[in-house]
Amino acid sequence: MASFESLRGYLQSMVSPLQYLANTPKLAMTWISTNVATRSQLMAENQRVSFE
Repeated sequence: MASFESLRGYLQSMVSPLQYLANTPKLAMTWISTNVATRSQLMAENQRVSFE
């Protein structure tokens, strides 16, 4: 049983970088959409405040 645990740990350490690379596009798109939304909100708020 211990040999399976060590094999599992070894395989997981090999696959982990691939999982990271596979998740990178989704993480990047999430960051971009959040950043753009926040920027758009700030620009709208700045326009609103400048006209008051």
